[in-house]
Amino acid sequence: MGKGGRLDSPLRLDLGIVRAEPSEKIVREILLAGMLANSYGEERSTSLRKLISSELRVPCENISVGNGSLEILSSIARAFITKGDSSVTIPVPTFYGYKDFSGKRGAKITLLDSSGIEGKFETDFSLLRELSEKSDLTFLCSPNNPTGEVFSEKEIGLLCSGSGGLVVLDQALLDPLSKEGISLSEKFGNLVLVRTFSKTRALAGLRVGFSVSEASLAEKIAGKLLPFGLNSVSQRAAMASIKDREFQESLENLRKKRMEFFLALLEENGIPVAGVCPNTVLIDLGSPGQGKEIVSGLEKRNIFIFGGDSFDFTGLSNRFARVSLPTEEEADLFVKILLEEIEKLSFRRASEKRAL
Repeated sequence: MGKGGRLDSPLRLDLGIVRAEPSEKIVREILLAGMLANSYGEERSTSLRKLISSELRVPCENISVGNGSLEILSSIARAFITKGDSSVTIPVPTFYGYKDFSGKRGAKITLLDSSGIEGKFETDFSLLRELSEKSDLTFLCSPNNPTGEVFSEKEIGLLCSGSGGLVVLDQALLDPLSKEGISLSEKFGNLVLVRTFSKTRALAGLRVGFSVSEASLAEKIAGKLLPFGLNSVSQRAAMASIKDREFQESLENLRKKRMEFFLALLEENGIPVAGVCPNTVLIDLGSPGQGKEIVSGLEKRNIFIFGGDSFDFTGLSNRFARVSLPTEEEADLFVKILLEEIEKLSFRRASEKRAL
């Protein structure tokens, strides 16, 4: 630790990804794929789509693969939102992309605020259904990034059956091969599931995302994707990840162990938790002004969490900050320095009051 308690190397807890390296099998496949860098990969990632199809037991034509879930979401907006003539419903606070992509298409956006009292977040599902009935497109994130709110399959089914348009269920925080919601995608022709290999598979840098939906919807989404949009290295790495079940099991065990340790540490030190996602924890820093100052203080000490001026979750104040799941050693260091910054801020504010 350097001058002023600044860490010598940055501690990045702002990215929301699993903090682990890919397995040797996956790295080997990446290196082999690199030998073919002079060739194009498959234009529509057919081999990867077939493998996902086999794992999820859905037809291959129901799957569209893109350059991360962001390209999938962007393609959905461009395929199904008519400029200036579409209505979109989004429960907030949530991931910024839904509002961003919809706004760029000129949609009329309705934000349903789920912020409750005492830092609790719970969507009014009856009101959501009512709004969705009148909407051309409804975005839903489950588990919700960053609050961790989860919608049951029963609730998703009710939403789809009553919606006036398309329902997009972003499942980026689930494992991409989770069976959750798959049966619903076969039952409802207006449902699109969106998934990624970034959050739980240690492949964020390779940008592999996909959607699962009825075939005609999948074709429309694919029509908005770039040709050869997913490079051959990413395609082969994702397939290696699917096949390496032992590594994925070890990643999940590691995540659970780290989460249990981190949550216990936060509770022990009196730091309020407002939401829990698979790879992140939403902490409550007391007030918007205080949260912003604490995040700034951490940045000066080379620790980065998702909060302060950089916070761009639609509908969430910077009273809150999202922290990526750290290793146990990183967790101890983070909490120690966080408490120091909180104490410094309290002392400074007390001094300012006495000076008045």
